[in-house]
Amino acid sequence: MKIILKRKLAALAALGFALVALSAPGQAPVISSLGQNGHLGAYNLQPGSTASVEWAPSVSGPWTNNWKGLESVTVDANGNIQVSVPMFYRVRGTPPPPLGRITFTKWVTAFPNQPGLIANMAGVVGGDVGTGTYAGEVFKMSTDAATGVTEIVAFYHINGPTHSFTALVHVLQAAGGTGSKAVIEGVVTDGWLKGHAVGGEFTQIAIDHDGGTGYQGTLAINSLAPPPPLGRATFTKWVTAFPNQPGLIANMAGVVGGDVGTGTYAGEVFKMSTDAATGVTEIVAFYHINGPTHSFTALVHVLQAAGGTGSKAVIDGVVTDGWLKGQAVSGEFTQVAIDHDGGTGYQGSLDIKGMTAPPPLGQVTFTKWVTSFPNQPGLIANMAGVVGGDVGTGTYAGEVFKMSTDAATGVTEIVAFYHINGPTHSFTALVHVLQAAGGTGSKAVIEGVVTDGWLKGHAVGGEFTQIAIDHDGGTGYQGTLAINSLAPPPPLGRATFTKWVTAFPNQPGLIANMAGVVGGDVGTGTYAGEVFKMSTDAATGVTEIVAFYHINGPTHSFTALVHVLQAAGGTGSKAVIDGVVTDGWLKGRAVAGEFTQIAIDHDGGTGYQGSLDIH
Repeated sequence: MKIILKRKLAALAALGFALVALSAPGQAPVISSLGQNGHLGAYNLQPGSTASVEWAPSVSGPWTNNWKGLESVTVDANGNIQVSVPMFYRVRGTPPPPLGRITFTKWVTAFPNQPGLIANMAGVVGGDVGTGTYAGEVFKMSTDAATGVTEIVAFYHINGPTHSFTALVHVLQAAGGTGSKAVIEGVVTDGWLKGHAVGGEFTQIAIDHDGGTGYQGTLAINSLAPPPPLGRATFTKWVTAFPNQPGLIANMAGVVGGDVGTGTYAGEVFKMSTDAATGVTEIVAFYHINGPTHSFTALVHVLQAAGGTGSKAVIDGVVTDGWLKGQAVSGEFTQVAIDHDGGTGYQGSLDIKGMTAPPPLGQVTFTKWVTSFPNQPGLIANMAGVVGGDVGTGTYAGEVFKMSTDAATGVTEIVAFYHINGPTHSFTALVHVLQAAGGTGSKAVIEGVVTDGWLKGHAVGGEFTQIAIDHDGGTGYQGTLAINSLAPPPPLGRATFTKWVTAFPNQPGLIANMAGVVGGDVGTGTYAGEVFKMSTDAATGVTEIVAFYHINGPTHSFTALVHVLQAAGGTGSKAVIDGVVTDGWLKGRAVAGEFTQIAIDHDGGTGYQGSLDIH
């Protein structure tokens, strides 16, 4: 058998490619590489989805994902063949399955038609929540005279034996009576999978009660894209009128900025009620953001604390029209004093963030305590404890490398290793902890990255509470740790660096200081670092380092808590880095990188040159 390889043709074939894919929201899908090594790479597909590679002899097709027609080609009388071969490639994606699916049949039970409540609904549900009940309140319902389409804003309360949740939904229902259709989009505001997007549809049906009209459909809870936000709008807004009528309690106006450009804000409030016990006001509204660069409308759910000027509110919702339609939004605002419209305004920001990241890949519970305080360089304290959850019932061990308390706030900053050892899974996480003052009952928040074992390289987040225990000094800490998946390629940002050691204090909480220069996506700037742990394995020569990297550029600045494994060997030796951004640009994101030891002409002659990717 004779095989003829036409290199030029192969090279030309590698140049042609196309892409048809299900992409991450707000991003164009890209085939990143198609090399002569036979590897094709693509990104901007949805995390958790599946993809197939298809080929065609021309960009117009036909497209296929199999080799039918190439497996058995008939040779003609002259010993030749002619056949269509791959010249163009595309990637086709399919979405991940919903996190949950619900069926429902619902009907209207009453029409109070009062401010904040136009209609009440009841019904039954099934699917992933189990067989249960439905309840709903309609806050806005208006029909377009030209099209007959009815726009509805409502709460859907889904109550099942397995799961329960509330979704704030935006519905567009076609005219036509029995058999007419409606589409639903929204966001989970409370309960199961809070913060995730929902989408669905229903059909008007005939039923034998409550006026004879019902609605039967499905609702899917989806997860599509992790942060960072796809866009941010800043706003200052105020109330211009209180019609206080069904479907319109208040009108708002204002100004906007940020990624949409300098423009105007308008809003309508459909629901506004204050809890007598807590003073928290719950609001449902439309925010219309109108800028020269982008414009959009968001349906939002607001919880505003009592307190007048300086009080805070949190926002979640979904974009119902315009730029990045269908994406989730979240934000906050503060009540401020203004010099018009009654003197009260609200200043804040709104992030369009894509759908919330999927549930954690793993959840661990722990109770831990301090067993000793060596208070030496690289080891301030040892910890022990017990764990449970997805790893099984097992043991906890920890080492603290940095522990310092802010004199003004009383907040203690801690850098530590958490070793989680269970019969099902075991892993080590490098964590950054901020613990509030206050003794028993005080809280702490945790962020970090898995450096070894189960789900290595993934981000972790969690919290704990200080508790009383009956051993080891009487103080313990009880909490949870979730392992999350945050970072599809390509990196969100890359910083290059050259660094060197400037001093070795070698004291508890600070072994070495570093300085340097940075470049890449952050711009040309400076590097500073502190090493909290540095130990070399006598058998392998590998040095393990825990440090803060402070990247300061004119475009972006951030601090990363990193875990480094550096090979022995002097100049030319390599190190790998993983960690998490603890402050600044892209806070909470995972980082990964590497560096090489090099010769420099200052500070002892040894430097380290590398790069750090934020995922």
